[in-house]
Amino acid sequence: MLLTDIRYGVRSLLRWRLGAGVAIVTLTIAIGAATSLYVFLRAALASQTPRIDDLEAVGRIYASSRMLGVERAPLSSIDLQSLLDTAKSFDVIAGYTSTDHAIRLGALTATVSVGHVTEHFFESLRVRPSRGRPLTSDDGRAPEPVVVVTDSFWRKHFADRDPGDATLNIDGTNATVVGVLPPEFGFPFLGITADVWMRMPTNADVTPLQVLVIARLKNGVSWPAASAEVDAHGRARHPDGLWSWRAIPIRDDLDKRAGASALLFLGPAFVVLLIGCVNVSCMLLARGIERHGELNVRCALGATRARIVRQLIAEHLLLATVAGVFGCVLARGILEVISAELAAFQAPFASELSVDTEMLAVALGVTVVASMLFGTLPAIRISKHDVASSLKGVPAHRAGFADYRPIDLVVFIELALAVVLVVVAAMWLALFAELKRITPAFAADQIVAARIAASDRTTSLDATMSVPGVASVALVSSLPGGRAPAVQLQTTSGRVGRAARVEVEPSFFQTIGLPILRGRSFDRSETNAHVNTVVVSQRLASNLWPGENPLEGTVIVRSAAGTSSAVVIGVCADALNLGALATTGVVSPDVYVPFDPDRATESVLLARVRGDAHAFVRPIEAVLNQGGSRPIRATAIADETRFVREESLFLVRLVGAFGLVALGLAATGIFGVLSQAVSQRTTEFAVRMAVGATPGDILLMVIGREAKLIAAAVIAGAAGTFLVTRIVFAELTVVSGRDFRLWIAVAVLCAGFAAAALSLATRRIVYLDPWTALRRL
Repeated sequence: MLLTDIRYGVRSLLRWRLGAGVAIVTLTIAIGAATSLYVFLRAALASQTPRIDDLEAVGRIYASSRMLGVERAPLSSIDLQSLLDTAKSFDVIAGYTSTDHAIRLGALTATVSVGHVTEHFFESLRVRPSRGRPLTSDDGRAPEPVVVVTDSFWRKHFADRDPGDATLNIDGTNATVVGVLPPEFGFPFLGITADVWMRMPTNADVTPLQVLVIARLKNGVSWPAASAEVDAHGRARHPDGLWSWRAIPIRDDLDKRAGASALLFLGPAFVVLLIGCVNVSCMLLARGIERHGELNVRCALGATRARIVRQLIAEHLLLATVAGVFGCVLARGILEVISAELAAFQAPFASELSVDTEMLAVALGVTVVASMLFGTLPAIRISKHDVASSLKGVPAHRAGFADYRPIDLVVFIELALAVVLVVVAAMWLALFAELKRITPAFAADQIVAARIAASDRTTSLDATMSVPGVASVALVSSLPGGRAPAVQLQTTSGRVGRAARVEVEPSFFQTIGLPILRGRSFDRSETNAHVNTVVVSQRLASNLWPGENPLEGTVIVRSAAGTSSAVVIGVCADALNLGALATTGVVSPDVYVPFDPDRATESVLLARVRGDAHAFVRPIEAVLNQGGSRPIRATAIADETRFVREESLFLVRLVGAFGLVALGLAATGIFGVLSQAVSQRTTEFAVRMAVGATPGDILLMVIGREAKLIAAAVIAGAAGTFLVTRIVFAELTVVSGRDFRLWIAVAVLCAGFAAAALSLATRRIVYLDPWTALRRL
């Protein structure tokens, strides 16, 4: 019996070639998208979930500032020390940070991530080395540093040695490896990804560090009570209210991220699956109307309703099975593309995106769910017809001519949501296109940069100036262009703005070729922490002093280090040409303060050269590395001024692809609904043509009705997109919302998909023979 149903189903689907092809493609896309996104989400959550004993007792302590627009910022090492001295709610509080350092292993020189931790860091995670010993409190005061390394780092560089016998050179200082961390150590979700770990410096003379804080609760203490204590400490440390502190369990972060990830990936996947199933259901209902004659004859010959339903479900399961196979192939292809895209910048995560038995099980489950969603209801509904009435010529289904039905609302929502995805993706692409157009306003092609230690300041400057072709040098805390730590500025008139704080030497502006437009630059007497003068960029000056003269004005500077006042002595040109982004706030303007060499632990050396900077990278590296005191890497500034990361471009492309998929599925929804409407109204069309209407008249009548629905959906989607982006992503509407070319492109794209669906669904009207249709009554 089953084989008979399958054979009959194959013949039936072959007769319905166009509709079956569209249905299979629709389900293939839905099943492939749902399956691949599930695997992507599973890998993402697996990479974020830390394997920590008693995870519920482990949490993080953050600083946040509403004034600065910062939600979760690290604490300073001084703030951390105050918590260590006074907090009573925790068994362990520890801080950690990581930076890239140059290391030497014999003849090998490489740049690796080195983590700096306080005393109880590994205790807070309950991690002990698999070989050797952990770091102790005495290690922070040892004359020569000791380190522990990850298992992968150890196997790669010291596979046949024992801890205690291995050494490596970190920035010119020899360090002994005393321990090897277990293979499972590594918590990317917490920012714990370094290869080498050492104690954080404890000298009072060292500039305070910005550290991430992790803590483990005492037994019997709740997280709300611990957070209240931390908040009280924060208010005491920052009475001006700029910064507040809070403690939250890691589980909250995990749940929040998991929920956001599920909403971001599984939500759209389920929507795509549901849209695909609804669309195919509409197509099957339309086909059922066409098969009334066949079904009536079968019922008249004795077939029961259960037999009809079983036959229809068998056909639908066959359709779903074929789509499920193609969906698995599509899911594998999607995962391979995503993995290849991610491999360049997220290799460990990309390796998790593999096809396994779990993915096949998920694909099978999605296929079964899809078949039940799109197949069962149409089968039951089609089987509910009065054979006697049908054989007498009474239509089993009637459709209104002017009024839209509930199923039309489904198409309206599908198309509107697809427009939202397409427009948002287009806006993001436009934003990233603007970011790629950002160019330095200074001579970036003639600037070479190198990060150096404060102890090497004098020798590095002299060595760099000795290179033929170097015109001038200067030290800065970080590169200009909104990349430095954010501070809040407030004028005496009450205007408030955000800026990036850059410490510079007096020769900085001349070195990079950034002109002073008004006032003056710093002089040598101002290069210490006790003289409070600032130079502001032109954009910052226009924001805080519109139409006014900012020179000699006083500004209050609030940062993580505290609050101070300063006098504006000059206005310089903006470091970057932002174009359309100048008024969006995407890139912060700069405020320049004097460089303090006595408190800086490291800085960026900038060298202006006569010619192409790339030709001077190797010579400058060579003189900076003479004597082997510290391996230093130099780069051309032109290569460091890119604002678009590969990860961001990948996500934008993913959103864009999803928008096109949704638009394609919406088009199949138009095809399915319109096919059903045309099938229901075949007799009406035949009568109209019999009394003189032409196929063109019928087409215009049908297309006109659907065109109004499509236009309304496109307008609703565009309006909803504009409102959402204006509230949540204001910079998108500033950059793209006023660009009429974007809206024209989206309208043409949506119209193209809709036109294709309309032409396929109404093509039968052109070939309709009214007399043949009327003879069926």
